[in-house]
Amino acid sequence: MYEISFNPASQQFIERFLDTVEKCLKISEAEDGKKDGKDRREAFRTGRKKDAEISAEIDSLFGDGKAAQLFAWGPTAWADGVPVWFRFAMEILRIIKGEVTTQKAQTSSRLEEYMEMFKEYLN
Repeated sequence: MYEISFNPASQQFIERFLDTVEKCLKISEAEDGKKDGKDRREAFRTGRKKDAEISAEIDSLFGDGKAAQLFAWGPTAWADGVPVWFRFAMEILRIIKGEVTTQKAQTSSRLEEYMEMFKEYLN
């Protein structure tokens, strides 16, 4: 079992996460060079290069070695029509969206609670 930790309601984390996803998308979408598909060795070399670059981005966000733990066959391996790193990123995004929504919903009631506690000091 591998673990990562992050605060899904942290503005700093969200910004770094979105930057990482953007960088990984650029790496994934970069031209592979030869388009004729005849040089399979070159295709595999390009795949390994993309795996290494995306792994480095994931590691910079979650810590050294996390990409290798999360993506045993490499982050560009495909599952359900998309690379596994992208599925992972979309799950993190779902968690972020849910947590931000939860935090926003709690803000007004908690603020009112604190204001009530300290109202004698405000007058």
